Amino acid sequence: MNLENLLSRLKAGEGLEIEFKAAAGGVPASLWETVSAFANTCGGWILLGVTDSAGGLKVQGLQKPLISQQQITDQMRNPQKMRKEVCQANDVFTETLDEN
Repeated sequence: MNLENLLSRLKAGEGLEIEFKAAAGGVPASLWETVSAFANTCGGWILLGVTDSAGGLKVQGLQKPLISQQQITDQMRNPQKMRKEVCQANDVFTETLDEN
């Protein structure tokens, strides 16, 4: 995904194939419920560090994005967490957005 595509997805808001999750404290436990739900449908995108509420979209970011990325990749390979591989390590990546 390129930056333009990411911004387009952010502007579109949550839907059947995209979900935003706050992740100020690291990888949220609810991430795996969403991964499972997407694995049982046509897939989708999960954007961490983003919340969508009545007040609008808020990009909060991640404190340690590379650590979060590694934790997600490690857990995807953990057979106790995921019985079947539903995405590859290169499907988990970070993007840096400017203040605008």
